[in-house]
Amino acid sequence: MFAERFPEAAAQILMRYVPDRRLQESLVLASQSEISQHYRMPNSLWGVIDKSRWEKFYVWLNRQKMGKMIPNDIGFTNRYLDI
Repeated sequence: MFAERFPEAAAQILMRYVPDRRLQESLVLASQSEISQHYRMPNSLWGVIDKSRWEKFYVWLNRQKMGKMIPNDIGFTNRYLDI
């Protein structure tokens, strides 16, 4: 994955093609450097959606009252993956 191997180049691409000019280059570079460390996983897990992670996010959204209540087991699927 390009962004994993070359986080600075990936950040520069983001800065070039995202029209929001309020992005701060130093913040984008630091962010990309940090998240690139979390891309590494066995190829067999590429694309797998972590159900517990999404459900924690939904709990947070629901607590913030940022819209309608989001039930568990909605909005994602792994059924198209060969796992």
